[in-house]
Amino acid sequence: MFVFWWMGRGYVTALIIFGSMMVFALFLQAFVPSLPDQRWYWGLSLVAAAAVNWKVGSHFNRKRLAKAPKRHLKDRLLYKAPNRFMSVPMETFSIAILAAGIALTVYGIVHPGI
Repeated sequence: MFVFWWMGRGYVTALIIFGSMMVFALFLQAFVPSLPDQRWYWGLSLVAAAAVNWKVGSHFNRKRLAKAPKRHLKDRLLYKAPNRFMSVPMETFSIAILAAGIALTVYGIVHPGI
């Protein structure tokens, strides 16, 4: 079971992750049916989801982000955003998605069996 919490439009992060996986699954079935289902492929879908989530989250939080001071990297990543997912700004959660995507991609390449 998964538990997600959000504020504002933070739920869009979960939709982006699941949507990216669906798009990659449909692409795999439609255009490359001979490619076996491997972990690295799903890692790439998470990397793509991280990029989309960063862009969408930055857009949703742009007004508050413009008001927040940016003296340090911490000030850019952790601020009082109106749209949050798992208690952090939407775009900051993209770092966790990216890390999971890279880890899954590397693991899938190093250990190709599913």
